[in-house]
Amino acid sequence: MGSVVLPHLHTAWHVDQAILSEEDRLVVIRFGRDHDVDCMRQDEVLFKIAERVKNFAVIYLCDIDEVPEFNTMYELFDPMTIMFFYRNKHMMCDFGTGNNNKLNWVLEDKQELIDIIETIYKGAKKGRGLVITPRDIGIDLAVLCALLCSCAGPPISSPPDRLWNLPKDNINNMIDHAIFESLQAKIDEETAVRDELHEIVQTLARKGRSTQAILSRAHSTPADKLPPILEEATQEIIAQRDEIARLKAVADNHPFYKYNGLWTRELQNLVSSIELCAYLGGFQDFKSTSSASFLTIEEVGKFLNIPVNLKEQDAFHLTIEEYLLALIAMVEELSRLAVNSVTLGDYSRPVQIGNFIKDLFAGFQLLNLKNDILRKRSDGIKYSVKKVEDVVYDLSLRNLIPKGGAA
Repeated sequence: MGSVVLPHLHTAWHVDQAILSEEDRLVVIRFGRDHDVDCMRQDEVLFKIAERVKNFAVIYLCDIDEVPEFNTMYELFDPMTIMFFYRNKHMMCDFGTGNNNKLNWVLEDKQELIDIIETIYKGAKKGRGLVITPRDIGIDLAVLCALLCSCAGPPISSPPDRLWNLPKDNINNMIDHAIFESLQAKIDEETAVRDELHEIVQTLARKGRSTQAILSRAHSTPADKLPPILEEATQEIIAQRDEIARLKAVADNHPFYKYNGLWTRELQNLVSSIELCAYLGGFQDFKSTSSASFLTIEEVGKFLNIPVNLKEQDAFHLTIEEYLLALIAMVEELSRLAVNSVTLGDYSRPVQIGNFIKDLFAGFQLLNLKNDILRKRSDGIKYSVKKVEDVVYDLSLRNLIPKGGAA
């Protein structure tokens, strides 16, 4: 029943879109062969819990014979595998098996599977890439103790204090509660740091939405009337730069990759806005040449007054991954701008955008990326290229652009 009712992903493109399209829910994908007995058993459980987890998770099925593209990438060599994704990121979970990448055995306990999905979702919301399974190991320990006792021979009649050679008055005083008080103090300290960072990131996000709202007006504005919009957007970006300075002052005092997940998305959005503004004609003072269409990572770092790609120091900085993801977001926005330019009667801009994003796509193809979110997102550039090429093709058919201009 579950194999029939649950939604199937029939191509690699559908798998990518399923992972990319969800912003607020965990994406659960069962990879395997639909006719396999283990898959059918697991699908039945997934079908029964789908309604209960629909508010925070969405479940898909993918046949690895029909869609073999991910078999090597995700090492899908088991009859049945469940993998988890959140906001384009592969979520890992420590199940105690040594394989944190996926769940590769049939789990027929519905509540246990719901608990695992909910735990991964909560960890993902907090910016964690690895979470610990909520599976109760108490039963396993009981079984282990029983096995040890059975192997040890007849029961020992000695009282516990004699067995462990401990003074009787120490039996009930084995744990120093100061240990937990110290741990609680550390937890409170980390919570305070997260709250402080979260407040700054929220302000940054609010100003970022204002910047994006201003830049979105470029889609309905002719090119010769863009300067006032770019000036207004630049002022908002400068306001965001002030928040970045606040964020850096706090983040520099703490481990970078421990808290990086709190701000990385908003930092990517900011860099994407900067790059879009630069492409449209802004930030001329920060470009290496006046003809440059976008800012390099060093130029972005110079504008934001933050270091880039630090290797030796544990301090706040702009990573290469964040910069590249921001460029990809800009490409997606430009492909939309190409379509809207035609409605404004600007037939030359789609050609310019097409040439630019094709050059950018060629640059991304030179990168040897790992099988992570950056690889998946960069693969999506080809869809933006095709979208713009279709626009240019239609304009060429209608003789609205010079024949040589589409080259």
